[in-house]
Amino acid sequence: MTRLDRHILIRFLLDFAALFLMLFAFVTVIDAVLRLEDFRLVAAKTYGADEVRWWHVVSSIASFHGPRVFQFYQYLYGLVAVGAAGFTLARMQKDRELLAMLSAGISLQRVAIPILVGGLLLNVIQIVNQEVILPRLAERLSVDLVQLHRSASRGWSVPLEADATGQLIHATQFEPATGVMAGFVAYKRSAEGSITQRISAPTAKWSEKDGGWWLDASKAQDRTVQSGSASVAQTGTATKSVLFRTNLSPSLLELRRSAVSSHMMSTATLARMHATKSIGPSMYRQIIAARFGVLFVNLALLAVALPFTLRRIPDGLLKPAIQCAALTVPLGVVALGAMAVPNPWLGPALGIAVPIALLIPFSVWRINSIPT
Repeated sequence: MTRLDRHILIRFLLDFAALFLMLFAFVTVIDAVLRLEDFRLVAAKTYGADEVRWWHVVSSIASFHGPRVFQFYQYLYGLVAVGAAGFTLARMQKDRELLAMLSAGISLQRVAIPILVGGLLLNVIQIVNQEVILPRLAERLSVDLVQLHRSASRGWSVPLEADATGQLIHATQFEPATGVMAGFVAYKRSAEGSITQRISAPTAKWSEKDGGWWLDASKAQDRTVQSGSASVAQTGTATKSVLFRTNLSPSLLELRRSAVSSHMMSTATLARMHATKSIGPSMYRQIIAARFGVLFVNLALLAVALPFTLRRIPDGLLKPAIQCAALTVPLGVVALGAMAVPNPWLGPALGIAVPIALLIPFSVWRINSIPT
């Protein structure tokens, strides 16, 4: 039986790899054809308009889509596992392997165990992908096609960000590697939220020791509000560097910027963001619970789908495949959608636990109901 387990497990994993790579190649080819001119322009910018060749265009396509294989795995490995299980069992049924195992007294539930173990291995790969690989590729996955081969600057503009005391800062360009801002603007606010002072500087440099930004040639404007009308008083330009104290350090600004792509952040990074109050506790619990809840949902969907193709008598598989897709795809969309959207009535943890609590008993019943 151990030999049979290895045989089924290896066949399932090979079918998963083949189906996954085929789907990824299909998506990549379609995108490359639709944006072939864009890839040619990127190659021309990188290698020179007169020197560009077809293999340079292929290299640009590979550079852009290569890292996205890990993102593709994150999104679709659960459904691909269901399809791979169908292919594995269809081949075993075609070769009468299932009939031979039944004749030897092996139940079909026992046959399902190696495939479920394979689903667990795919979940382990997803954990490594989520915690190690995707965070390292997050920057490359977040840039668009035009920025793919840009090597000079890795900076970005800083929108209005509030610090712990309510002050707002903004910058036209921010280089996190050097901790330097260009076009720095800061607003000090009163307890009621109205702006009391505007401070601007052409450049600002972060000082970890002093806990703030050193501003060069800064200008300050005091603003007062009286009887509904605002007045502005110019207080002059500083000839020396002025320290603007705030907790908005370069690392905190990077964390806040990465919050929009939390699916590519590691759990440790999210924990740091939660500790520095870059994200709220409710959002933090929602992201963490959903991240690990998806693992249970994908494994449960695999168990729900197995009885459609794990059959005693060799028969046509077109109808079972359609029935499997009609059940597992909507079930997965509803379960994953319920986990992705915060539930205002149940809260983040309970809102994610409900789909899992419903799916696991249903999947156990589906495996036990296999005629064998």
